[in-house]
Amino acid sequence: MWGGTIACVVLLAACGLATEDPQVPSTPPQDDLSSPSVTSTPTPSGTGPDSTSGPPATSEPSTTQPTSTTTGGTGPTTSTGAPDLEGFLPPGEQSVQDPTGQVDLVVSDVRVGAQPGFDRVVFDLAGTGTVGWRVEYTEEPAQDGSGAPVDLAGDYVLAVHIQGTGLPGAEETVYDPPQLLVPGTGLTEVTEVLRLTPFEGQLNAYIGVASEQPFRVSRLDGPERLVVDVAHG
Repeated sequence: MWGGTIACVVLLAACGLATEDPQVPSTPPQDDLSSPSVTSTPTPSGTGPDSTSGPPATSEPSTTQPTSTTTGGTGPTTSTGAPDLEGFLPPGEQSVQDPTGQVDLVVSDVRVGAQPGFDRVVFDLAGTGTVGWRVEYTEEPAQDGSGAPVDLAGDYVLAVHIQGTGLPGAEETVYDPPQLLVPGTGLTEVTEVLRLTPFEGQLNAYIGVASEQPFRVSRLDGPERLVVDVAHG
């Protein structure tokens, strides 16, 4: 009798072990600046050359580009391989996209990188909603509110108006310092990037460039990012 009871207990314990389902850690999202999965494409407007020469709204850059090595805002991102130059707009055109959802975003970082055929600037975003933007070359870059002129290295300035941004909480230091200047070290066209602070739901940033070249704007999610590429001359 005791022998049968022990065998039953052992059998039940074995069954309990067999039904356990251990937790499997999830894989964190990757941030590959050289091969973005574009979820939104530029919407050209303005008085520049014909904007219909770019790819359709559903097109995406090639996913066969090589993996890049990324750094923070003070260093470049480099990669090698064939350049991906689809979707670039000529100077004089404007790339526009409205924000969507309950948008309340902050620009948590600004990073730059050298890619085959173009320089890349990435604005890291945190918060809720989908970012909007208006990007175009400007002859009169200025600070919000005061209207004070912005002076950057380079002969031309690409204005990046990031829409859907709000002020962070009092305990947050994301905009400390209020003006962040990121040098374009190791880049071909981008000389430096100036990030200002939000003003009336919009944050302005300015990209100094050596010459007026075609540009491309795209959005990435997981996490939310705004990407601006400037073609090499």
